[in-house]
Amino acid sequence: MQKAIKEKGRLYFIGRGINIFLLMITPLLGGKRVFFSFPKGIAAQLKFIKEMVEEGSFRPVIDRMYPLDQIAEAYRYVASGQNIGNVIIKMDT
Repeated sequence: MQKAIKEKGRLYFIGRGINIFLLMITPLLGGKRVFFSFPKGIAAQLKFIKEMVEEGSFRPVIDRMYPLDQIAEAYRYVASGQNIGNVIIKMDT
């Protein structure tokens, strides 16, 4: 993510929840800023995503998966800037 944002660039996230991890690392990004907003027309957006999943055109980029007990290692990996996609923390339910 850090490499994808230009110096003094902005990254906008649209969603209901705030990503606490991004809030913590934003100061480390230099002049880069992260913004969060709440979605408008969430039903239409969810329908669009559902259709993409059903037709197979939605492909999230998952870099690595870590079990919950390795969350510190996952954090270090993301903080290093080496990830090229999402890093997933698996939690047993």
